[in-house]
Amino acid sequence: MKIIEIDTNLRYATQKYVAHGVNCQGVMGAGVGLLLKTSHPTMYVEYKNLCENKKDNKEELLGTIQAVESKDKVIINAFTQLDFGVSRQQVDYEALRKCFKNINTYAKENSVTEIIMPKIGSGLGGGDWDIIKNIIEEESTDFQPIVSIKSK
Repeated sequence: MKIIEIDTNLRYATQKYVAHGVNCQGVMGAGVGLLLKTSHPTMYVEYKNLCENKKDNKEELLGTIQAVESKDKVIINAFTQLDFGVSRQQVDYEALRKCFKNINTYAKENSVTEIIMPKIGSGLGGGDWDIIKNIIEEESTDFQPIVSIKSK
C-alpha cells in the first residue's frame, strides 16, 4: 500500500499503533527510540528484557517484531538492525522486509487499519529512504502505512 506522509510530530500522533526500527542490543539512546523510551518506559523495559534474553544469539531477533501495549498506544519494535552507531549503515534491508511482513501479519490478525512510523532506517540507521519506502509499500498490504515526516 502506498505510504501516506503527514507533517506531524510522532509525539502527538493520534494513531494507536506506532512502529519504529530498533537494534538488537537493547539500546535506545538517540532518535525516535529515545523519544519512545522516555514517553513509554514500559515498552523499553520489555524491549531491553527481550534483547537480554537473546544475549547469546542476538541475530535471531533480526526481522522480528515486538508489539508492546503502553498507555494509549501499541508500540511495535521492528528489529531492523543488529547494532547501532552512525559510522556506517546499520539498517539491514532484508531484516526490514521481514519486519514488515510480520507487521502486516500482525495488522491483519489484530484488525489494525493504520500504523504510523518515522522514516524507519533512514535516519540513524543510515539506509536509503527510497529503498526502504519501496520495501514498506510492497509488504504493507493489510494496513495503511503512515510516515511522520517530523519524527521528533
